[in-house]
Amino acid sequence: MAIGRLNRKVAFTGFAVVAFLLLGIIAVVLHLSQDPQEFIRDAEVAISAAREATDAQTKEESYKKAGRSFRNAYDRAKTDSLREEILLRMLDMYVETNEWNFILGCWEGLIKVNPNNANARYGRLQYFYILADSGDHRYWPRVQEHASEFLKVAEQNDLLAEDRARWSIPEIESEATGPRQLGPYLYLLRARAAFEMARLGAVTNKLESLDQAVADLKKVQELESNSIDAYLYLARVAVTRGDIFASQGNLEERDKAAVQAESLLAQAVDVAGDNPQAHINLLGLKLALAGSSSPEAMAERIESIEPEYLSLIEKFGSSPEAYAAVSDFYRVNSIYSGPLLGSDHLDKAIETGGQAIRLDEQNVPYAINLANLHYRRFSVYQREGEIDKAMEVANSALKLPGAQDTAGPRRLVNRSNRYNLYQLLANCYIEQILAARESGAESEIHAWLLGAEEAVHELEQILGSDEDPRLVAWQGMLELARGNRQIAVKKMYTAYGQLKAVKPPEPPWPPDPEFARLSYVLATTLRDSSEIGAVHEFLTSALISRIDWTKPQASLDYVAVLLKYGHFSEAIENLEAFEKRSGSNKRSLGLRIKAHIGAKHFDQADSQLAAMPPDERDTIELRLALTQARIRHAQLAEAQKKMQEISSVAPSQTTDGDGEPTDSQADLAQLMTEELKSLTRLEAELMEKLLPAELDNVEQGAVMSACRSYIAQGQIQLARHLVSRFLEYYPDNTSALVYDKMLSEPDPRDVPQERLRKIEEQALSRIAEPIRKAVQFGIHYRRYGEGEKAVGYLKQALDSVSLQGQTAEARDFEQITLAANHLLDIAVATEDWQLADEVTKAAREGNLDSCQGQVFATRLAVAKGEYGQALSRIDECLAQKPIFSFGYMLRSNINAALGNEHASAEDIQQAASLNPLDGTIAKALASLLYSRNLALGAGVTASQVAETRDAVERAVALNPRDLPLLGLYADYIAPTEPLRAVAIRQDLLKAEPSVDNAVLLGRLAMQAASKETSQDNKDALFAVADSAFEQARQMNPSDRQMLYHYAQYLRARGRSEKAERLLEASKDEELLWNHYFQAGQYEDAGRVLEQLYNSGDNGGAVLRGLLLVAEKTFDKEAVKRYSEELVKVEDTAQNNLAQIGTFLRVGLVKEAEHELQSFKEKYPEEPRILLLQAWLLMRQGQLDKALELTTRNLQSDPDNYLAWRLKGEINFFREDYDRAISDLRKSKVLFDEPATRVSLAKAYLQAKRYE
Repeated sequence: MAIGRLNRKVAFTGFAVVAFLLLGIIAVVLHLSQDPQEFIRDAEVAISAAREATDAQTKEESYKKAGRSFRNAYDRAKTDSLREEILLRMLDMYVETNEWNFILGCWEGLIKVNPNNANARYGRLQYFYILADSGDHRYWPRVQEHASEFLKVAEQNDLLAEDRARWSIPEIESEATGPRQLGPYLYLLRARAAFEMARLGAVTNKLESLDQAVADLKKVQELESNSIDAYLYLARVAVTRGDIFASQGNLEERDKAAVQAESLLAQAVDVAGDNPQAHINLLGLKLALAGSSSPEAMAERIESIEPEYLSLIEKFGSSPEAYAAVSDFYRVNSIYSGPLLGSDHLDKAIETGGQAIRLDEQNVPYAINLANLHYRRFSVYQREGEIDKAMEVANSALKLPGAQDTAGPRRLVNRSNRYNLYQLLANCYIEQILAARESGAESEIHAWLLGAEEAVHELEQILGSDEDPRLVAWQGMLELARGNRQIAVKKMYTAYGQLKAVKPPEPPWPPDPEFARLSYVLATTLRDSSEIGAVHEFLTSALISRIDWTKPQASLDYVAVLLKYGHFSEAIENLEAFEKRSGSNKRSLGLRIKAHIGAKHFDQADSQLAAMPPDERDTIELRLALTQARIRHAQLAEAQKKMQEISSVAPSQTTDGDGEPTDSQADLAQLMTEELKSLTRLEAELMEKLLPAELDNVEQGAVMSACRSYIAQGQIQLARHLVSRFLEYYPDNTSALVYDKMLSEPDPRDVPQERLRKIEEQALSRIAEPIRKAVQFGIHYRRYGEGEKAVGYLKQALDSVSLQGQTAEARDFEQITLAANHLLDIAVATEDWQLADEVTKAAREGNLDSCQGQVFATRLAVAKGEYGQALSRIDECLAQKPIFSFGYMLRSNINAALGNEHASAEDIQQAASLNPLDGTIAKALASLLYSRNLALGAGVTASQVAETRDAVERAVALNPRDLPLLGLYADYIAPTEPLRAVAIRQDLLKAEPSVDNAVLLGRLAMQAASKETSQDNKDALFAVADSAFEQARQMNPSDRQMLYHYAQYLRARGRSEKAERLLEASKDEELLWNHYFQAGQYEDAGRVLEQLYNSGDNGGAVLRGLLLVAEKTFDKEAVKRYSEELVKVEDTAQNNLAQIGTFLRVGLVKEAEHELQSFKEKYPEEPRILLLQAWLLMRQGQLDKALELTTRNLQSDPDNYLAWRLKGEINFFREDYDRAISDLRKSKVLFDEPATRVSLAKAYLQAKRYE
């Protein structure tokens, strides 16, 4: 029963479902069968309700209801004519509601149901043409396609001669231009599309696309002969065609194209009647051609067009377009017309730009142009009120219809207008904020910041994506205005990298005001940092993008960087270009004098200084710089003169020609000529004049440096007077207090260490600021090796972090950071990890490294050998602070420790790029490149050699007191400049006398002498070597390196007996037998070795020596005996290989074969087995097999000089002498040794070749 009831329930449920489905189907059928006219009536009712509604929501809902009704009607329409009627009604509604996606859909639908619907085709074509013309170039292919389709329909329906006003749509027709008739208009649009696609490179065959454009434009002229647009685009096609030919090297065609274009536009003027646009087009081309001419002719050519522009507004005085064109002419002319006329032309640009707006008050582009002109007058000519006028014009323009964010095809243009206006406002606000902060006038900053925030917010709304680099740049500049410098730099640098990535790989670039502004803000933000390389890059990018059009001082900023680089000639060239464009000013004159001083044009600097007010601070500082440069120059000349008296081989080369000699501080007193004394007195007088001028710490340090030099020179009275005067103005300066006490000592140049220490402590005790006092005492005690006291004082400063944290004043913050660095160094040196942890914690709390302590934590991890953790921490730091050369150098070291050679090289190169003037970074880069070249060996390229040399020279210039680095440089240039290398080594030995330096000089001089062709130079170099080795011997008669190389030198000079006596006197038997062996005295070498062997010295060194002697004397039994003993004593792969090689060289082929088989079993993975097998096969006479194995070896190791030599010898025995010569020459290039030369000479002899 239960089952029966269940079945009945299931059946009932099933019937209910079926019934429901049937009802649904019936409802759908009834719905679909409704008369579409009912839905049309419903739609019309809903539209009427929407029009009458006062509530926005009701209005919106009514229009949506109407749309649904129209779509229902469309779905039920049975004929295309009804569908067309419904679509037309829908189109009217959507035009009313300004819903452009639906409007476009209606046009598409109308064309589908009636391909001959000209209204729909015209509206759709205009829509996409406006989009493409507004800058959305994706739509040009669609314009071309739709124009072509419409032309066919118009021709079929005889519409070509119809006035296109018949299909005018007010919403998109207000700015429409072009032919009046439909046919020529369609040909024009299709031509324009073909031209634009060719110009943009969006077609495979540009010339073919241009030909299509020309054909259509000629059709326009045929149908409407007075079409100005046809002439305009024919001219543009001609210019573009000329550019294409010019890119292929045909410059003559480009010039012809320019003439043709000008002729076409002149014809347009003839047919234009009272239309000013033809005149504007012709003048615009003339202006563009003038602007592309040579810099020398540009200004004159632009100026020559002025009368034609003036006649334009005389003829068309009521035309806003004419005034706008004249304004643009004067804008361009103001850039290139020089300092006398530039301001006048800019005034005229503003005047005519204002008149254009008065004639067309709704024109937003005119307003943007005028606002930018006012801003430029403010920025270039420092007219303060002009920035307010710029902002006033921009704010007014934002209210115009053309700046509203409305729907439709003009939305892109309107948004572009809004963007340009808001970025101008944002720039004006931010620039005023930054200038006020720099000058200390902060009264209006709050209001300006609100304005900047609003402008950037609007830019966010316009751009939409937070990842848009333009928006990121503005967000960065806003953060800079807020005072968040580090966040700002990170954002701006990120945007800079993305925007630069899409620039052409090589300049010149098209002018880009936005990128120029970003680059310049980055440069000015970092100008006082150590990242001078980054500043140089940013200024370069800014200038290429034409920042000088609004910020001419950027050129002077660039010159200032060039002076830091030491590029004085380039700086002078840039100054001349600036002064020609903008005129001379006080800053440019000062930079010019500095450039002349740096270039050692002392007379020019002197004459320019004579024209400056003598008592002004700038004049005194420049005259001081000139005097100090003359002092350095005179000191260097005197030092070189003395060095030339010592050495007749080469002049002193210890500097780059602009610094002091390496040992100048020790010998300054000896170098003091009358000229130098006079210059030094003048230097002191000029410094004394500057004392009342509130010198900063750097300037005070320069005065103290001069005092130190005076003391070293023995000019005690001069030093006393300057220190005394200095203390009148800066009584708390510790260095001055120290020198004051030193100068009271009997001999200020030789104050006892303990006395000097007391003097320093007395001076330090007078420091008033407690943090600075603690830090300086800490540094003092660390220098004297009292670590415990140093830590105590330094921790006093560090403990203040917990009290002041990140709110510490700049001076205290700097001292606290200094203390933290010293403490971490001490902690690492003593492995006091608890102290190190305390320092890193304080660094994190006080953000002492601007990376939340990550730099300190990285250094600690490196000290502990925790390189993985160190890498992770420094990565975090560089993510926060991407322009950080020290961080990249630190990461380079970490990557090197981890074996990441490529990453290490990239990091140190990035560090050097950001800060090329840092000596430590330059030295690290030079070391890395030098090591790379050594590793590459013979595979190093010429460019890598040049790169390394440049890096080493830069490192030497930046580290003039680093004697080991100077020695590395000498060794590096020795192969190409041996005399200069010898001179450097002479200077090094004089500056730091040691056995090593003497031996290195002796070796270098000996090598240079052996290659010298001049007998006088050869004798002089050998004399240098003799003197150096003798000096080394006197320093340490038992030094093995000295004995070895001195003996080698004596043998080379044919004085073997003296070498023998030298070595015998040293009682160094190993050096003695080596001397005999090198001299070819194998019996004597064997005798000494036998004595060592019989005395019980049967170690590897002696056995290897005995084996070498046995090989040279072809004593096969001795070879067997000593090689077996050597392998027993030191059973290494190297010794086994030596045994096999020796067997092969003396003819023990069977023994070699046996040992080789044994070696293969012991060392199956040894890569040199293949080469030994080939050698063995050659000795066995199996030349083809030997050649095959050698070739295989070279495939895996193409730089193996031994393999190339063996291959050459095999080919020699095969009597293939030409190939033998080729192989042996490759071996000689890879490694030049006597055995290879002998084999090569034999091959040349057999081939009867004499090269």
